[in-house]
Parts: sequence; structure tokens; C-alpha cells
Amino acid sequence: MPDEVVVQVGPAVHPAPRVSVIIPAWRAEWLNLALDSVRTQTFTGWELLVIDDGSPEPVQPERVDDLVLIRQPNTGPGGARNRGIAHARGELLAFLDSDDQWLPAKLERQVAFHDAHPTVVVSSTDLLTLGHTERAPRLRRHGHVTGLLPFADLFLENCLATSAVIARADAVRRTIGMDPQRRFAEDYALWLRLGLLGDIGFVNEPLVLYRVESTGLTAVARRTAAVDANEIEVKREFLAEHPELAGAPWVKPGLARAWFDWGYALLAQRAWGAAARAFLHAALLRPQRPKAWLNVLRAILHVPPRAE
Repeated sequence: MPDEVVVQVGPAVHPAPRVSVIIPAWRAEWLNLALDSVRTQTFTGWELLVIDDGSPEPVQPERVDDLVLIRQPNTGPGGARNRGIAHARGELLAFLDSDDQWLPAKLERQVAFHDAHPTVVVSSTDLLTLGHTERAPRLRRHGHVTGLLPFADLFLENCLATSAVIARADAVRRTIGMDPQRRFAEDYALWLRLGLLGDIGFVNEPLVLYRVESTGLTAVARRTAAVDANEIEVKREFLAEHPELAGAPWVKPGLARAWFDWGYALLAQRAWGAAARAFLHAALLRPQRPKAWLNVLRAILHVPPRAE
């Protein structure tokens, strides 16, 4: 892998794309399926940027004539997406992970949503989970309908799935992009910053196939509680950047939710002391809710989650 950045532009790349599709790739086992799911979109005004993020073996898509293929030293998913953002020409940026896929109407539906809601700077669709043999709907916890999402919902939880997101390029470039030092929740930090620049949208259709693998990066991170720990850090960093928001009514519920989720992940690991401290943080933020207090006691008594 060369130390410098190498950009290869295929002869069939769209001359004036409206949407730039950004796909980071590292040991991309499912990459060709992801690429084909873009090529079969009913909306055709796209360009495809694949960022080979220092893969041990150079990423070699089966077809490259319609790709902008960028090879760079490894920077992690956030840094790879930032590279794609820097080279993107579209007014809208669409993110897709190399192991996920889109249903054919995904871009058409979401671009139409942005056209109908010009104040929206970032939007997501719903998704389906895709495993070895199973495809099942992912039910949103808050029953979002197509339209605008309150910022409070986004601060409560990361309800925008990366492979389902489209964002306005001009808005993204007003932020610092994704944190290349963070391997988890780097997308969430960007969504929060974008949420202060304009409206947040949601298209209530499952238009993305999200691959669930027990050995995948996100699955491993959830088992080790890394995702929850990073979401707490992201929320704290965001509030440090915007101290004027500290008294907003959605701050304590959002932080309490993050601490509770981290406590539950630690409880599943039988990290009793750390779990008790996390649940205590959640309880002190929302003392009127008994569930966190009950889980403090569960951690102290070394009672694992019921699912075990």
C-alpha cells in the first residue's frame, strides 16, 4: 500500500453527479454487492467513490469503469469518509458501508424527500437487517414517521443509520467532518453537528439492507461496550462545544440513556463495578426513574441480564 493518496477515475464516471456515494473499504468481502446495489438504483445521477483505506490487500472491485477509486493509508472509517467528502462533486452526499446494500428506490425516494424539504441537511431511511439466512425489519424505537425529526430524538439516541444517510455537502463542509481518531460513533458526532445547521429528516421506508455479522466491527464493539462508551464521549464533546445547550430539556434524558445503555453492556460482561457506576450516573441524571436504581442494585448483587 503506497504512503501517498492515489486517485483513479474511471471513464464512465458521471460527468455532473447530483449525489456522491461514499464507500469506505477495508478487506471488503461484500463490496461488489454494495456497488451493484448502487448501480441498480432507479435514480441515476450519482457518482461512486470507493476509498481503499489501507487494506492489507488492495481492494479490487470487479468493475471499476464507473468508480472514483481512491487508495490511501489506513485512517479508519471516519478518515476514509472524510477523504470521499473532499473528492465528492455532488450537492448531496450518500454514505454506504461496504457490507451493506440499498434497495433500488433508495436514492430516488430520499432525493425526492430532500427536494420537498429544502431545510433538511441530513436524513435517513429505515432499514432491514441482513444476516446469513435472515432478513427482518428493524423497528424504530420511537415510531418515527416520514418527515422532520426533533433534535431531541437524535440526542436521545443515534437514530440515523450511516448506510441510510444522505447529507447536504455544503452543510457537511461547514463542520469538521468525521473524527478520524474515533473508530465508533464517529458518524453520530457529525449528525449532531449537522442537526444544529438545519432540519433532520426521516423517510419511513426500509430501503437499506444492513448486514449483521457476529464478527463484524459493530457487533464486536457492542459486545465489548465500545459503542456505548463512545456515544457518551461524543455527547460530552458536543456539549463542550456548545455550552449554551447545557440547560436544554433533552440533555439529561439523552445522557441518562447513554449511561444506562453502557451500564447494561457492562452488566452483560459481568463488569460489576463499572456497570454499577454507569447505572448510578443514569440514575442521578433522572432520579425519578426507578429502572436505573434497580440496575445499580443488580450490579452490586452480581445479577447478570435476564437474557443470559
